[in-house]
Amino acid sequence: MTSTAERQPEGKEEDGEAESFDIPISAGILAEFSLTDPSWKPMFSALNKDHLSEVIKLALIEGEFHERPVEIAVCLGDDHHMTHLNAQFRDKAEPTNVLSFPAADTSSHLGDIAMGFGIVAREAKESGKPIAEHFLHLLTHGVLHLLGYDHMADDEAEDMEAAERRILAAIDIADPYQSQPADRI
Repeated sequence: MTSTAERQPEGKEEDGEAESFDIPISAGILAEFSLTDPSWKPMFSALNKDHLSEVIKLALIEGEFHERPVEIAVCLGDDHHMTHLNAQFRDKAEPTNVLSFPAADTSSHLGDIAMGFGIVAREAKESGKPIAEHFLHLLTHGVLHLLGYDHMADDEAEDMEAAERRILAAIDIADPYQSQPADRI
């Protein structure tokens, strides 16, 4: 078994230019975003931060974690970084859109989430969605994983997808599964 310290992803800084942003969600709830790939900056800068806060807060409510102080770290990196993490932790040597690393203890740090810009941008384009909407869906998905949601079994997948739909509907984002090509569901 891997310890939490060994499992937590580290951001990849490009020439020391990684930017970090703390986004307060509500009293005692904080999300730290680290942009280690500058490709994220235009989307993140233009993103409605109220929507960002709302999807995290609603996910925490879904998982009944909204009444305790929690911190979440989100690393917005590149496909190379995601390929490395996916190979190291899932034995899959290919990029993936989002990975979640739940904290092993019960401290206020709920866990870490990592996303890769290239694959997220490609998926958004292929599905005809704005990248910000796809990002918010994947962020919701990642936070739910930190809370113990999974999609390995059909019933678990149905529960997780229903939670994602409720959360995204609250900020007027359409069902993220309805418009996806059949081979991506």
